[in-house]
Amino acid sequence: MYLVVLLLSAAAAEDVSRSADLLLRDVKAYLKAMDLGYVVLGAFEAKGMSCTAGKLGDISGIYRKGQVELTNSEDRAELKVNFSFDSLDVSYPHCKFLLFKQDLRIQLPQPEFHARFVLERKGTQCVGRLEDLTLNLKRIRFLTTLRVFGIIENIVINAYLHLKKSRIVHHLEQEIIDYTKKFKSFKCSDDFNHDYL
Repeated sequence: MYLVVLLLSAAAAEDVSRSADLLLRDVKAYLKAMDLGYVVLGAFEAKGMSCTAGKLGDISGIYRKGQVELTNSEDRAELKVNFSFDSLDVSYPHCKFLLFKQDLRIQLPQPEFHARFVLERKGTQCVGRLEDLTLNLKRIRFLTTLRVFGIIENIVINAYLHLKKSRIVHHLEQEIIDYTKKFKSFKCSDDFNHDYL
């Protein structure tokens, strides 16, 4: 029994490492594609005992600079992605629940997008979560934590956020606070478009 547990732990670490490598490879490829002003960022899909990097959403914008940093250990893979855009459009529409139900339109001369994705093994479960989402909107800082727990057959990180060059909406700071309070955590349904991944 002890040997089986060790083998499972080794397999779990290998899954995390392989997933992190796949995701890093995908992000590097997308960074190259961003010269055209468009990028699709990899995210996580969990099925049973294995973790794979899957295509989850679109991030499009006028690319300014990007940085990818990967930290990999036995039971944890962490990917930090930093982007800076002239304009940005982020959408994750292929899930039953939308994190942001309204478009957030603001004036962004040089918006910055930062995300940290974490893969962890907890027992026989693979947990992928978007841990930090930071949007530097001029002097307004939007910092929130989105967590996804409770693995089902498929789990996806879902968010719907539009940042476009437009006028600053009224009471933007209060709206951001309201969004943060309302959508601190969520779990997606499994009836999403499988063909999209």
